[in-house]
Amino acid sequence: MPLRGKSGKRWIAELRETQGPAQLAAGRPDLFPRRQVRQITDSVIRARRSPSTFLVFSINRLSSSSSSQAALVPGYNEYDDFFQTRLIDLQYELWIYETALIACLHKLSYDKARQLLHRLCQRILEDIDEHTDDLLKGYLQVLMYAHMENPTSFQSRESKSAAQLLIIFLNARNRGEFPLIWRLVEEMGNELSEELLPMALVEKVLLRARYGESLSRQLEVFMDDLSLHSAFKLVEGLKVAMCHPRSQCLLGKVFPQFFIWGAWKPDSKRISMWEKTLSVQQRKRLQPILILEGPDTTRAGHRALLRRSSCGIFRNLQLPGHLQHDQVLDLMLENVDQAADHGAEAVELVATIYIDGNPFPSNAITQVEAALEFKGDRTPISTLTTLVQTLKSQAAPLEKMTALEAAIPLLNRIPKLQSIYGIPLDISHRIISVLAGLQREFSDLLVENKAGLRHGLSIVTLAHTLSAATWLHEDWSDSFIAMLRSFPTKVQVLATFEDMSQAEDPRRGQLVDLLLERVGGTVRRQNLSAPQRSSPPVELPVVDPIWYEPMGYHLSNFRQAIKSFPGLPEDLKVACVRRSLIEHWEFVKEVYECIRKSPDYLCVRLANILGSMLANNLPVEDVWRDMLMHVMHQRPEGLLGRRAATMATKPRQIWAGNLHRVLGERMIDPRTGEGFTRQGLEEAMGRHRGSDPERTFSMLSTRTAFSASSSTTRNSTRRGQGAMIGPNPG
Repeated sequence: MPLRGKSGKRWIAELRETQGPAQLAAGRPDLFPRRQVRQITDSVIRARRSPSTFLVFSINRLSSSSSSQAALVPGYNEYDDFFQTRLIDLQYELWIYETALIACLHKLSYDKARQLLHRLCQRILEDIDEHTDDLLKGYLQVLMYAHMENPTSFQSRESKSAAQLLIIFLNARNRGEFPLIWRLVEEMGNELSEELLPMALVEKVLLRARYGESLSRQLEVFMDDLSLHSAFKLVEGLKVAMCHPRSQCLLGKVFPQFFIWGAWKPDSKRISMWEKTLSVQQRKRLQPILILEGPDTTRAGHRALLRRSSCGIFRNLQLPGHLQHDQVLDLMLENVDQAADHGAEAVELVATIYIDGNPFPSNAITQVEAALEFKGDRTPISTLTTLVQTLKSQAAPLEKMTALEAAIPLLNRIPKLQSIYGIPLDISHRIISVLAGLQREFSDLLVENKAGLRHGLSIVTLAHTLSAATWLHEDWSDSFIAMLRSFPTKVQVLATFEDMSQAEDPRRGQLVDLLLERVGGTVRRQNLSAPQRSSPPVELPVVDPIWYEPMGYHLSNFRQAIKSFPGLPEDLKVACVRRSLIEHWEFVKEVYECIRKSPDYLCVRLANILGSMLANNLPVEDVWRDMLMHVMHQRPEGLLGRRAATMATKPRQIWAGNLHRVLGERMIDPRTGEGFTRQGLEEAMGRHRGSDPERTFSMLSTRTAFSASSSTTRNSTRRGQGAMIGPNPG
């Protein structure tokens, strides 16, 4: 007994109240209430089923795996007419029609179920409805559920293909994603039925989703960034899909460039490694080489680039004996693989030699392979890269000098690199022009009263570096080599510039002339009057390098304080600074603080520090004894009395005892005869408050130990037993 009247209206009304139409409109088949709409259909049928039809339904239920998934036997039309009639009434109501169709699929016969979907497919292909895109989206969702609702009428492949087309239609159009369609295209060209998924429908889906356009744009983006592996993953299955004539016809309309991408056969492991290891900037830098693994964008099968086919531009290269011309490009790719593993410095080296070297140098491969042998050390690779870049560019002489200064010691150490880099780059002749250009710039700066210290230091550094590079000397004259060895040291240049900054004419002019002659290679400045004959001759200063060596914060402060302290002999200042490199940094810091406060404070504090160390059986270096003695006799007359008069009895006695303990009988400098005598010390101490000199000295000389503050007992000049232990942070 067919369903009529109120039953049909009730069925439609209940379907309208579900979320089915809304979820289909949103393109969310995963949220579609499939079980709910199915139960609505079943409940309406059960309410109106007659006893005469019960037996038929029972037979169908027993012949199926479950009553909820049973379908009517083919040809049984008890419900076909009813549902067809109700669906005709709904055919212009978008989304409710598709919802009702899904709800009744499990009750339709084989012929009727496929017939209804086929009509909907034809309606879409006719393209006469303004809602074609919505109809297409709804149809694909219905076909997705067709196999689940009526497995005897629909194939699983049809539902899976519909699901894939729906993803393509939604994602490629709205989200810019590109689900791979090549397996689907392969099935379409091979054996998939044309009834419900005709080739025209697939073509319409892909065209309306603008799949080919979006895919082409994305491939272009990947190729611009040289993301070859990402591009290859988008077209990886295309080669198999284009094997069938029907598939080629479809691809030709949707994706006209399919022949180029389908013929692409790169080394997938290699391009994957490139994409993971190399940055976008590095890949763009290596673009002429990386593109060798890219697709043939000229014509299918006719790549202009040469690999294992023709020696081309490499025909006339003088390659090593083990290399063949048709292997050059493959060796370049292997070098890129190695460089990517080595790091950014190696990548830049490969790009500099292979790409920037125009024309392609004959020894390029040898140069790259020699540099890549430094696997664990990136500095030599960076040094060689900078050398090649600067010598082949229009860089300033100072930049070229910096590159040569860094590279020549490396070439001196590794003779193999001399023949691979030194001779081909013609360093022996280039370096003469670099040195001459640098000297001209230095001279111009001095004449214009501008800072030329950096140029001067660069010149003397380069000169001394070249004088040690004996492998270059065979191309130079003896006079040029002698000239290189006659350059002053960096310390002398630093000291001369320091003196020049504080001098006035005529001495400043004489110092400038001296630098021009000894460093700049010129005899006299332009527009400078001749020096006065009465002026003493100017020579380069003899300066200890310790004044210009790099030091840490504390040591640098101490060095500056010692250097500016008046009255100390130069050799004693040097000895103090050198000894500070060995002492514990706390001791150096303590002496520095004493110097900063006042000379009187230094006399008392330094004597107490050193005396406390001796009282605790800690050794004291003679350099600090000499410093104390010179500081004492450099103080204005009356120091002993002044300090004694301002100190209490006990501190005065401790200080006097420490002076005697530290200096002993060496209170007078044997070289200068300056200082103070023991008798003078005793008298100064004894005059304070009428003290007895004999008693005072007796008390001082018989003391064996003196108390000292906790801060001084922690200081030591050596890392011996009882001394502070730790590195000098400088």
